[in-house]
Amino acid sequence: MSSRTSSKKAAAEAAEAAIQSIGLGYDLTVDLKLKYCKRQQSAVGVGVDSRLIAIDDDQVREIAIPGAGGLCIPNVPKSIKCDKGERMRFGSDVLSFQQMSEQFNQELTLSGKIPTGHFNTAFEFTGGWQKDAANTKTLAFDGISITLYSVALEKSQVALRDHIKHAVPSSWDPAALARFIDKYGTHVIVGVKMGGKDMIYAKQQHSSPLQPADVQKN
Repeated sequence: MSSRTSSKKAAAEAAEAAIQSIGLGYDLTVDLKLKYCKRQQSAVGVGVDSRLIAIDDDQVREIAIPGAGGLCIPNVPKSIKCDKGERMRFGSDVLSFQQMSEQFNQELTLSGKIPTGHFNTAFEFTGGWQKDAANTKTLAFDGISITLYSVALEKSQVALRDHIKHAVPSSWDPAALARFIDKYGTHVIVGVKMGGKDMIYAKQQHSSPLQPADVQKN
């Protein structure tokens, strides 16, 4: 197999994985990688439809993947759209732990300041966020983000499937809630950006004498 054919096959597999992840559950306490999507298996180990939201698989069409040399993916539900990405150079201000966590959450259209797994991985935190916050003076990042393309579900199509609604614990039961999250995750994937980043993440502890302006320069 030539390197060109191999690259095209890899690009097709990546695009199919992104499309197939739409509607799956995800636990945001782990890093943002498609391999962590919640997929269910039948009793005999065969994959089943693991999507938490209803997607009409009867209405499909072929979509062209932008910037992929004419790559097309067949049988994509019409409710899933694909758009061209962009290249961006961006950096943050020098922020507190809570401010940076909130900024990361906003990028994922999440509210609040509780850190996600992506945030913890980026800054190499342990996940015990109260302790991490207490030990951190400031945080900052700088780099380049390249989005080749994005796939997303139309907002009007987002509706939980009935068996997922019935599976949600009806009362405060930590054990039942933990089982639900382990099986279905904390959130539903409604969009995926495909590409990569070249980033520098800076973490300053309280013992550092540097001022925010000095951190920004470095």
